[in-house]
Amino acid sequence: MAAVGRNGWSEGFREGFSSGLQSGEGRIAQLEARVRELEQATTGRIDRITGDQVVEVGRYAYRWAGSPPLKIGDRVLLPKSWLSDLRGDTGLQEGVVTALESAYQGELKAIVRKIADAESPGIVVDPALGEHHCTD
Repeated sequence: MAAVGRNGWSEGFREGFSSGLQSGEGRIAQLEARVRELEQATTGRIDRITGDQVVEVGRYAYRWAGSPPLKIGDRVLLPKSWLSDLRGDTGLQEGVVTALESAYQGELKAIVRKIADAESPGIVVDPALGEHHCTD
């Protein structure tokens, strides 16, 4: 009878220990996420939104969902803007990543694609339109 009690106590102890460990790990993950949020709030700069990388190209911020992550100096194809509609052009512009985070808090447009290093400067092939555009 004493052996059964010891076995029950040992099993209960192990299960309680395991449960407490899992709870602690979950709490650690919550606290780490909160620290990241507070750091971003303190600096006012963000580098990710719902998994997308946030970068600046010149004075404007954009999202990048592609892989690999962009780095400073990467050439990218930017989406058209309201100004493109006024001018009546495709609006696709070439830009260069200048920062890997942004303080901008509004809605961000997505970068169309990264421009391969082998592509000619100023010439962009837009597969969606099947055309070549000169951005100079």
